[in-house]
Amino acid sequence: MKKLASTATLAVLVLLNLLIVGDTRIEVDRFEEVAMPYSYNILLWEAKNLPSLWQKGIVSTFRTTFSPALSDVKEYFRLGQEIEALKQTPPGDDGSQEGPTQSRLLALEKQRASLEAAVEDTLAKQIAEVFLGEGLGFTIPFLRTSFLFPPVAFQFDNTPYVFVVSPRERIDLLETRLLKTDLTVADMDVIEAQVETIGFSAIVEGTGGVATYPSIVPPRLSLRNAIANAAHEWVHQYLFFHPLGRNYWTNNEMTTINETIADMVGNEVADSIYPRYSLMAGPSPSTSGNAKADSGFDFNVEMHNIRLTVDELLFQGKVQEAESFMEERRKALAAKGYYVRKLNQAYFAFHGTYADTPASTSPINEELAVLRKKSKSLGDFLSKAANFSSHEDLKQALNDQP
Repeated sequence: MKKLASTATLAVLVLLNLLIVGDTRIEVDRFEEVAMPYSYNILLWEAKNLPSLWQKGIVSTFRTTFSPALSDVKEYFRLGQEIEALKQTPPGDDGSQEGPTQSRLLALEKQRASLEAAVEDTLAKQIAEVFLGEGLGFTIPFLRTSFLFPPVAFQFDNTPYVFVVSPRERIDLLETRLLKTDLTVADMDVIEAQVETIGFSAIVEGTGGVATYPSIVPPRLSLRNAIANAAHEWVHQYLFFHPLGRNYWTNNEMTTINETIADMVGNEVADSIYPRYSLMAGPSPSTSGNAKADSGFDFNVEMHNIRLTVDELLFQGKVQEAESFMEERRKALAAKGYYVRKLNQAYFAFHGTYADTPASTSPINEELAVLRKKSKSLGDFLSKAANFSSHEDLKQALNDQP
C-alpha cells in the first residue's frame, strides 16, 4: 500500500518560541502536560548545530561566484534512493537484515554523510542567488555587492513530529507542540488518547521542515522537494522580521497566509533551480502533489470532498456523525492504497493551514495566486505580502492592483 508522505512544513522560529509568552487558549496547560514527556528540545538542537551556523550562513550571504558541486548533489540524492531501496529489503531468517545488505547499507550511509556538507552548501548558495536576483537583498555600495538577511542556512536532519489539537465541534487549530524525532506509533496513540479523553481532537503528524536557524530539512526528500522545503523555511525566517511573520499566530487566517506564501515561493524557487539537475536519472517529481491512482481515483479531490462534508456535519452540530464519517472514509482510502493513519478534526486543522492543499477550504490560495500573477516578480510579490498584518490587507492589496 502507498503511504502518503506529508511535505507540509511547520513555521517554528526559535526567536518566535522565545518571544511568545503566555497563552490564554483553553486547556493549554493540560496540552503541555501531555506533550512534555515527548517534547523536542529546540535549544539543544541549536546548541549542537551553532558551530556550523556562521559558516553555513556567511557562504550564502553575499552574491558571489562559485562552482556548485552539482555532481555531489546528484550523488547525494542518488545514494538516498539506493539507501531507501535497501531498507525495504526483506529481513533474513533471523528477523534482521542479511549481513551483506546491512554492510552495504552502512557503507552507503557513510558515503552519503561525507557529501552532506557540500550539498547543503551548494543548495544554500543556489537558493540565495535566486532570492538575491529577486531583489530581496541589501546593497552595500562600497562593497559593490548585495547580501541576504537572514542568510540561507539549513541542515539535513530528522525533523520533529508535531502534536496538533483542535476542538471536536469545529475545525480550528488550537495548539501545536513539537515532539521528538523518534516517536513510535504507540507513542502517538498514547498522546492522542490523552487529549481525546478531555474532549478534544488530536493528532501527531510528521513535518517536512522546521524554520529553526539553520533550518532543518529531512534528508529523505527528493532533490526538488528538498530545494522547495529549504526555500520555504527561509521565507518564514525572512517574514519573521516583517509584519506578516510576526502575526503568524494572530489567527488561523494569518497562519494560512504565511504557510501558503512560503509554499508558493518555495515551489517557484525549486522550479528555478531544479532544471540544473535535469540530467538526473528518473522523472522530475510533480510540483502539484496530486496523488492520482492509475484507476483514475484522485486522492486530492476525495480529500477535499471529505473536508466539505465534515464542515457541513459539524455546522449542523453532528459531531459524532462527522467523526464516524471520517473514519469510514479513512478506511475507504486505505482500501484504495492511500494510508492515512488518523483522519479527524485535528488532521484538517493542521493540513488546512496550507491553502493549496485539498484539506483546506480557504479562499486564500486563490487570492494569493491572483496577487502573484499581478506582481512584477517573485521578489515584488514577497515584499508586498511581507507587510500584511491581516487578511484584510491581502484583500486590499488585490483591490489596489491594476
